[in-house]
Amino acid sequence: MATRSLKQNKLMWKWFGIIAEIANCTSDRIHDAMCMRHLYIIDSMGYYYGEYEATRYLTVRQMYDFLNEVEVFAAEHDVILPHPDEE
Repeated sequence: MATRSLKQNKLMWKWFGIIAEIANCTSDRIHDAMCMRHLYIIDSMGYYYGEYEATRYLTVRQMYDFLNEVEVFAAEHDVILPHPDEE
């Protein structure tokens, strides 16, 4: 199966940069937080585990879903993220 597209990856890092600036942290920290929140499961002992170690292993569809979850999370915190077709 094809992994996420370069266009999706570029958009993800652009969004993480925007969120990081607002949160006063780094894009890498936002990436880690979003992966923990949306790609991993916390078991009853508080351990994180998931099928994917990183977003580079996601399929195009999985990355689409992940980006949608990031966008919803941002919107819940009053952050509107740009789309490539809006620029």
